[in-house]
Amino acid sequence: MDDEGGSVTSTIIFTAGSATSAAGSGNSLYTHPTGDWSCSWGNTVSLTRLDEQPQPGQFILTVTTSGSGTVTLEPPGGIYDAGTQVQLTATPGMSESFSNWSGDLSGTDNPGSITMDSDKSVQANFLSDSDDDDDDDDDDDDDGGGGGGGGGGGCFISVMNQ
Repeated sequence: MDDEGGSVTSTIIFTAGSATSAAGSGNSLYTHPTGDWSCSWGNTVSLTRLDEQPQPGQFILTVTTSGSGTVTLEPPGGIYDAGTQVQLTATPGMSESFSNWSGDLSGTDNPGSITMDSDKSVQANFLSDSDDDDDDDDDDDDDGGGGGGGGGGGCFISVMNQ
């Protein structure tokens, strides 16, 4: 709930990656109480059972997304033995494109790879395809409405896994 009485609904479907972890992706929607506007975003969440902590020589890989999209891990899971090389594949949501990796993995290679030699945190950054077109011809479009200004730049959601 926000301070104006709007609402957020989320649907995340989880798939077990092992007996100790699961990953899920889905979408969320914020609806302003007037119903005049809404904002949607994708999210990815990784879960690790608290009673299954990494053993000595094992490390946790935490993956988050910015924008709408998902990340697939190969091998799947979230806790890895030291030295394991994990391949991360970013899949953009509809009308989105993969931009880059940030955190402990950087660059634009997709898939990307990371070697687990400590706990790692990686974020896949996705951009709306319409963001690329926004500056091209804003003054040439006339929808006849002359409505109000923009909504302040959209939604920015960061899901952090603990």
